[in-house]
Amino acid sequence: MTTVAPSGLVSTLARHFGLDPAAMQARSVAFLATMIRQGASRLCPCAPQTLLNAVADAVEPLDLGGPGPLRDQFDMALEALIGYGDLIECRLAEASDDAASARGNLLYLAPPTFIVRDSGSVLLRGVAPDQGAEPAELRDRLRHRGHVRYLPGGSAESTVPLLLALGYVPQTWEQWLQSPRESRAEQLIQVWDNRLNAAGRCSTLPDLQILDPVKPVTYYPGRWSPPGDLTGRLVGRRPQRYGSPLWCYVELQCGTPQRFVDLPSVAGPWRGCDEAWHLQAALDARRGTPQQARAVLTGADAFLELLAPVPAWVQRRWDASGERVSRKGCLFSYRFDPAELQEEISFLSLSLWTQTTIR
Repeated sequence: MTTVAPSGLVSTLARHFGLDPAAMQARSVAFLATMIRQGASRLCPCAPQTLLNAVADAVEPLDLGGPGPLRDQFDMALEALIGYGDLIECRLAEASDDAASARGNLLYLAPPTFIVRDSGSVLLRGVAPDQGAEPAELRDRLRHRGHVRYLPGGSAESTVPLLLALGYVPQTWEQWLQSPRESRAEQLIQVWDNRLNAAGRCSTLPDLQILDPVKPVTYYPGRWSPPGDLTGRLVGRRPQRYGSPLWCYVELQCGTPQRFVDLPSVAGPWRGCDEAWHLQAALDARRGTPQQARAVLTGADAFLELLAPVPAWVQRRWDASGERVSRKGCLFSYRFDPAELQEEISFLSLSLWTQTTIR
């Protein structure tokens, strides 16, 4: 019987998945995302918490370094994978029996697909059942940038036939992003107002939390509060018996709910949070207090610092053209080539009506 030290097992895993052992030891996002995809390939469909618990239980004995609780970092990596499209989160229709209701949200594997960029690089998306790692034919060429897997520029001509032979399905850029059409903030709000107008009356929503329109848009966590005596139509979250709270658009009169609609309102590619953050950006813009971002130029790099969450279609665009990084004083940040920064600022203004300050 051979005993393997945690460090030796880390190196073995690194070679198997094509990762840097040093980065794994520091709990890199690439490593966390790889472990989640590996677990998902065997467990999905399953509840998000089931997947997180299984993967964290398997990795914790490795005694990896890095700051902060490991499970919190896995949770953030899972959110990134869902936003990117490797995994699909679906809310089951509400059921009358407790057993069905207890299932809550489920995660499903997105089928293995690829997107060829203009540069010739190839983005990989999705997870094959019982196969968390890429086939051996791809592993030597594969590169990791955070949770994103790609094959470097210039490889498309030789790689595409191989990907097709391995069962990967080609996607266009538009099919992958699935971003909504650009519109004025007022137009988007009118769509949701029409849905709210058609909703039945309600008298109470226990433990409702709302995004307070009066609180500063520059500190997203601090905007969440009980309704108090607010009047208006606001984005909120209401608890359910099982699973995470549901996103909703609710009409209040002196703090009392009058009617509401849950988000997402119809079956589609986006989660409730994606539609809620889109709608909240529109409400802030109409109110004259648009959401804020900062662009920071530092020589060879440019950073876009966000102070509020963005929908998944924005994340996917930036995952392909930039790199998510950690910077102080913001909710999250992406690093871009300085030549691409202005285009992303314009995109943010058109898609989420965000006001960006350049430093």
